[in-house]
Amino acid sequence: MKPQLIILGLTVFFTVSTALHCQEIRQSDITDIAEELAGELAGDEDDPESAVSFLERLQELAENPVPINSAGENELSRLFFLTDFQIRALRDHIKSTGSILSLYEIASIPGFDRRTAEIMSHLIIIGEAGSRVDLKSKAMSRTFSNFIIKPSVSDNNCPGSAWKILVRHKTEKGPYTAGFTCEKDPGEKFLSGSPPLPDFFSAYVAFSGRGLVRKVIAGDYSAKFGQGTALNTGFHTGIPLTAAGYFPSRSEIRPYTSVDENNFFRGAACELASGKAGLSLFVSHNRIDATTEYSNDSSILFIKSLYKTGLHNTPATILKKDAIAETAYGANLSLNFTRVTTGMNFHRTVLSLPFIDSATTAEKLFDFSGRRKDILSAYYTASPGRSLLFGELSYGGNKKYALVQGFTLRPSGRLTINGLYRYYSPGFGGLHSRGPGVSSSASNEEGILGNFTFEAARYLFISAGYDLCRHPWLRYRTSFPSLSKRYEVKLKYLPHDKLNIEMSYNYRSSVNNEKKEQGIAGRKSTSCGTFKTVFRYSQEKDLSLNFRIDCKAVRESGSRGYLMSQDLIYRFRSLPLTFWSRFCIFSTDDWDSRLYVYEYDLLYSYSIPAFSREGTRMYLMTEWNFSSFVRIRLKYSLTSFHDNIPSENTDELRMQLSIRF
Repeated sequence: MKPQLIILGLTVFFTVSTALHCQEIRQSDITDIAEELAGELAGDEDDPESAVSFLERLQELAENPVPINSAGENELSRLFFLTDFQIRALRDHIKSTGSILSLYEIASIPGFDRRTAEIMSHLIIIGEAGSRVDLKSKAMSRTFSNFIIKPSVSDNNCPGSAWKILVRHKTEKGPYTAGFTCEKDPGEKFLSGSPPLPDFFSAYVAFSGRGLVRKVIAGDYSAKFGQGTALNTGFHTGIPLTAAGYFPSRSEIRPYTSVDENNFFRGAACELASGKAGLSLFVSHNRIDATTEYSNDSSILFIKSLYKTGLHNTPATILKKDAIAETAYGANLSLNFTRVTTGMNFHRTVLSLPFIDSATTAEKLFDFSGRRKDILSAYYTASPGRSLLFGELSYGGNKKYALVQGFTLRPSGRLTINGLYRYYSPGFGGLHSRGPGVSSSASNEEGILGNFTFEAARYLFISAGYDLCRHPWLRYRTSFPSLSKRYEVKLKYLPHDKLNIEMSYNYRSSVNNEKKEQGIAGRKSTSCGTFKTVFRYSQEKDLSLNFRIDCKAVRESGSRGYLMSQDLIYRFRSLPLTFWSRFCIFSTDDWDSRLYVYEYDLLYSYSIPAFSREGTRMYLMTEWNFSSFVRIRLKYSLTSFHDNIPSENTDELRMQLSIRF
């Protein structure tokens, strides 16, 4: 209990001993932004790497903010979490009224509010055009290393140590950028093979220009075009129920810096632009993980399934590493007018081994078979008046296609209305298809979503959303076509710049197989509702307090889950030292009533543990800035259960060293 008492004591001490002060709209820290925007992505169990990619993009913006008054639309679009409607509203406001002078002015622009302005504050530079110093005129390098260990967990059967190690480096000089990433997971050897390399190693060299050649990348890169239904190796956008808008359909290629070991391209890519036309070309040859198997007569070696975890710490998983080769190439052509953007792209993927016809299994009847997959798509974005329209149609052969159509309406300064329809044929998705939807597989889904955000009174915002989704064919744990629905109502009260009160109710229902010892599986409906209340108090840059209560109820089983957490962030004025701490109590009847809560973590990382059973979760994290060049961050966390089984208690130590020179 000593670690628990230490963390709890520090939390209480800083809470009661700190003087409070006032300020105007505060400048949100990058960790606040992460909690606000990445929480929904982190909850996607099918695609956990999306949250990591999202946080990497945020950190890049924090290190290289957008000079908002001198930026064109392409530069403003680096604020990737803003919708196309917001980007164009921001651009039009600057053109018509001149330079933006304060965060309050941003909050008054149609499509923005005070919270959005706070989120942007750490990612933009407000000042006159040309006042920004070009930091890229001289060489700049950044390196950081992560070391993670769980002292209470050990496995002597693994070939490597229990440490998780990540090293990332980036160097910039003028228009040129180069970098590398290497990682080993727990139980993996850090160096292996010939020549000896880390379990995962990625590198790139990139050039960015303003003429005909806008971007050239050699090495590892990611690509996204349109809505991502055809091609998206970035993060899966998902469809948050009460978001003020959806992630925009901006096409881009960018250096790959994440640690998803299979969802990226390795080769070369370029972006060309002339007038209103743009052209992107790419080619890739990469080895990816898979489970392979011989046919019954041993005549054909084929792909049984793709292996996506990236973990290679047992003989079986080591055999899956780089088991197949993937060759991909394609092009994207776009036309950019004042209020309309259109584009078309084509890409082909060729595998070294085939998928075989899975018609013998009903669930996999429509799954891709063969070695080659071609996808052609066309997309558009239009902003007539105070509205935004966007859509994409993709065709993957064999009468399999995907369609996305959405809109955003801004009938008044207080009201925003969004709608989104999507359809993915069973078996449509390619290896890198990740369009908007409740699943990251881009297959076997049809749904419609609508939501609104309304400023009902001064400081009071009401948001609500409803999503109805149909799965026209069988899927995992569901041996029949099925229907799911979810809705959410959220209230936000912002009485002044220091206080943020949020209350929400989220309901989800779905249908799955009912387990039976004998006979045909039946149908089992599962529905649950979660009520959440969050109080946030922030005093300048010194102190931030978050108090949260979650209550969850599963209707059919009567299972209940409860969680209460207290967060404290304190930044010393006289020392380059910051503390984060949390004390959390949880109690759930079973796994179905589990609860998730986002945690502050190391840079470029995230933590969102699942809380089940009865127990406590606490952590203490500190960051010391030795200078503007060296920074160290340490985090210790402990999860204890109240059923007196010490072997199931888990603790974890995370360390990070960041160097800039």
